[in-house]
Formats: sequence, structure tokens, C-alpha cells
Amino acid sequence: MFDHIKGMDILLTANCNLKCQYCYIDRERVDNYLHDKIISSIYNHSCFDKIPKEILLNIDSLSVWGREPSFSYKALSDNFDYIISSIPKLNTIVFSTNLVNIKDIDVFIDKLVQYNIKLKLQYSIDFSKRLTNEIRGNGENIYDRILENLESLIKIIKDNNIKNVTLNDRHTFSKASINKMDNIENEVIPYITYIKDLYKKYGINISIFNMGFNNEDDYTKEDGLKFSNIIEQFISLNKKHHTPIPFKGYLLIDKIITCSPNNNSISTYDGLLYTCHRDYFKGYNCTIDDIDKLLYNYTSFHYFQLWKIHYTAHLIYSLASIGQVSRVYADNPSLLLAASQALNNLSCPSYNLEVNGNQGIIPCNIPILFCNGALEKIFEEAKNNV
Repeated sequence: MFDHIKGMDILLTANCNLKCQYCYIDRERVDNYLHDKIISSIYNHSCFDKIPKEILLNIDSLSVWGREPSFSYKALSDNFDYIISSIPKLNTIVFSTNLVNIKDIDVFIDKLVQYNIKLKLQYSIDFSKRLTNEIRGNGENIYDRILENLESLIKIIKDNNIKNVTLNDRHTFSKASINKMDNIENEVIPYITYIKDLYKKYGINISIFNMGFNNEDDYTKEDGLKFSNIIEQFISLNKKHHTPIPFKGYLLIDKIITCSPNNNSISTYDGLLYTCHRDYFKGYNCTIDDIDKLLYNYTSFHYFQLWKIHYTAHLIYSLASIGQVSRVYADNPSLLLAASQALNNLSCPSYNLEVNGNQGIIPCNIPILFCNGALEKIFEEAKNNV
């Protein structure tokens, strides 16, 4: 029955050492009660107890989430034997971190080496030193600490001759960052140079400029026009320095999306099942008895494409008709359809449910951000590179 479920997301901490401006989590509510409960469930070996064994026996990939999951390096390492015994086919751990804290990461990596587990580690950083410190560090210089810790991590990987680790960054467009970006090339060149120097020094490759965006911000047409200018600058930057173009993959491969839920993965932290890691903090859980409904929700978000594309096309056309997005989408049916297919999977299903009452219906903010010039430029650049 559960043979197709191969992945699991698990929440391992509710603490965080940053106050990012675009964070969607109610910090005080979460910090006060959730973290100790999670850590206790790891140490008393109860975090998987309510998950059917027939599911655990099929899992081969574990995605570790939190507010900032590096707080759980020690708990994860101390109880790795329990995790392996509970998930015997585990071969990959996916870890997303702000890289401000790397205490005990060497012990964690030792455990991965011991059990021959692949590590896919993503670290968050926002484009440049100024933007990272303003948006993620609230003025504190965390940018230098992130890069110092990145080098320390790479040195651990190099010194121990670890082969099965992949590293990539994650930059987040938000209303705040879009309105703070000026001369992008001058700002991001130091970061590009630093990453290239790390490669020369250690021979470890890092995939850089992997872009996402905050899909809950209330974007305006002015934000969309600024975003278009930013995309143009990044396209120019790519031609000069061979860095990836933001969102290119989402447009060329329509199954690549910004959210993690799908019909072959489950999310948990307390034995209950969740649509995705965001829903831990909102209390949107299902019981084990509702697993069929949960998987149906995954499937409906990912595969009911036809009506979603039609709805999104109608939304974009309506916005174009009243001047909130570029008029070209009302005049060019082919471009309208392409935009609908590109954008309808860039939303968050739980947020869609909150604002529209349906997880498959995207809010207006996404086309307003993308369809004021940015998407046309990305389409054109993608066409030129096919």
C-alpha cells in the first residue's frame, strides 16, 4: 500500500538563531513549547513510534527541517543508530541550514560516513553581504560568519576525503530584498569570487545562485517592475560570469516546484502526518488513519494540472485587463498559456488554502510579481539557451 512513499521530512528543532524579515513562523509561539518536545522525542526514541513500519521500511531519503536544524546536530548524531534501525533503507539526508552555527557538525558528518549516507546540504544566504546582514541578520554581520563556516565545512569534507556530499546555496527574493536591490553585479561579485576561490583551494564544487521567493508577500505592480529589472541584471551577470539564471529550471521542467510535498513523501515530527514542514507550525496535521486523504492532497496539488492552468490563465488575463500585470498577457494567448503553466506550481499549497480556500488556486501576488516583465525576460533567455 505504501510502496511509493520513499521520502520523509522531519522537524528536529523549533529554535532559530536569526530573525529573517520574511520568516512565516510565529517565533514566540513556537519557541516556547515545541523545541523541548521535539528533542525529547529524539532522545526517548518516540519520534517514529506512530509511523507504520511498512512506511518506514520503504523510506530512503530523510529531509531534516526546523526553524534552524543545526541546533539538532548533537541530538541527531547521538541517536543515529536509532534512526538507522527505524529506517533501514536510508541512504540520503537532506539538510537546510543558515550555516551560522556548525557546532557538532563534524560529529554528524562522522555518522554519515559510518553508515555511508549521502548528504545534500543547502545553506541560506541572500545575494550579498549588505542584503544578508540587513534581511537575515537585522544589521549583525552574519554574512562573514556564514562564509567562514562554509569554508570550515568544506575543510572537514576535504580532510576526511568525503565523496558523497553535495552543497548548494539558497537565495530568497522577498518584498524586502527586491526593494533593497540596486547595483546587483557590484554587490554579488565578492560572493562569486569567494566561491570560486574556495573551489580553487579545495576542489569542492558548490552550486550557487539557486533562487526562491517568498510567495506570501503582498507584491505590488511596482515590486513586479523592480523584479523585472533585477532579473535583467541577473541575466547580464550570467553572461559575464556563468552563474545560473533564477527560476530557469522551473520554466523548462514543469514538475520542478518550490514546495516539498508530493505523493511519495510524508512529513512528521510527533507521529502525526503533515502536508509539509510549514504545516508543523500551523497545526495542519492528519492522523495515520487519514493517510489516504493526505496523499490525495499531494496528488491534487501536483497533478491536477489542467484546471489549475486554466484558472491561472484566467487570473493573469484578468490582471492584465485591469493594468496590474503587463498587457502582453491579454494580447498573446501563447504567452498567457506559457505563463500560467510556469507560475501555477510556484505557489505554496498551505498558503493557497489559507487565502483562497483551495490548495491549487494561486493568489494574485505571484503573477503580479512575475508578469510585469520578469517572466518575459526569463522566457526569452531560456529560448536563447535551448
